Amino acid sequence: MSFDGWLDARDGETLAREWETLGAVKVELGVHPTFVLGIRPEGAALLASAWLGGSPDQFAWFIEEDGTQTPVRPPPIFTGGRDVARCFVDGHVLSTEAALAENWTIYQVLAGTRGIQFVTVDYFYGEQTRDGSGGGGGRASIVRLFDRSTARGVSLKLWSNEAYTIGEPVDLSPLDLFALRVDYKLPWQTLELAAVRGLVAQITADLDAHFDTSAEWEGGVTRDEVIENAEYNFRTRRREFVFRAGSYSVELGENLDPDIADDPTGMYWIVVRGLPWGHEVNIRIALSSDDPPAVDGWIDFTLRLAQLEAAV
Repeated sequence: MSFDGWLDARDGETLAREWETLGAVKVELGVHPTFVLGIRPEGAALLASAWLGGSPDQFAWFIEEDGTQTPVRPPPIFTGGRDVARCFVDGHVLSTEAALAENWTIYQVLAGTRGIQFVTVDYFYGEQTRDGSGGGGGRASIVRLFDRSTARGVSLKLWSNEAYTIGEPVDLSPLDLFALRVDYKLPWQTLELAAVRGLVAQITADLDAHFDTSAEWEGGVTRDEVIENAEYNFRTRRREFVFRAGSYSVELGENLDPDIADDPTGMYWIVVRGLPWGHEVNIRIALSSDDPPAVDGWIDFTLRLAQLEAAV
């Protein structure tokens, strides 16, 4: 059966033949006229947890692929490579370059007839010299959801805008989670903690009403030390703050010149805790030593598209 053949294929040539018989329907996600967006591993983890049940934490290894995360990824059910004329996986032609080779690794989690496959395809092309230069390549990461009993499934390519449904449609709303970095400048001449906390409250209040009052939450310094690295002749003063209300918190890290008692050119790194799983707001804000001083930075959002548009 082509559905089982799709899941059991272990090379692009076999997979391409099976794929043609599946009747897969392409769905475009996160397409926006201004932002460049793609399917996030966090969204894939949310979709996987909805498919199999349980917490998305069990699929956190979609996000970090170095094998050190908790929980760790399962051992692969297949690893293999070969020379190919075309590198293909689940509707995507990754390369048709000369001297092309591919290497597949497949991980799998099962719950009855349902399951998840995480497929990574590394491809390499061209001639390489002894020093490793020349040639090229890349990697595609594919997440598959499937139910062998109903021949129903989903295939999505991380960081792309494309997913495919097979058989009866699947609710893809968990994939509505995208990341965007926004640069900003502020008309400030100084960088003070109270003002920074007010900025964080302003940015996050529309995302979750709990953060409306975050500028008044109790908390303070949790770390204050000078960090020295003799090898690189590097010294900095690191000060960290935590302000908390129940399960919600705002964490700030401040870098200062250790040789200036009241350094006016500090830099803050801010992490917001307590948003829904997979959602993030991380902020950098710094005061330059320019004359006159300038305050600028960036915000990394990972949010649903409507929230992202509103925040920006």
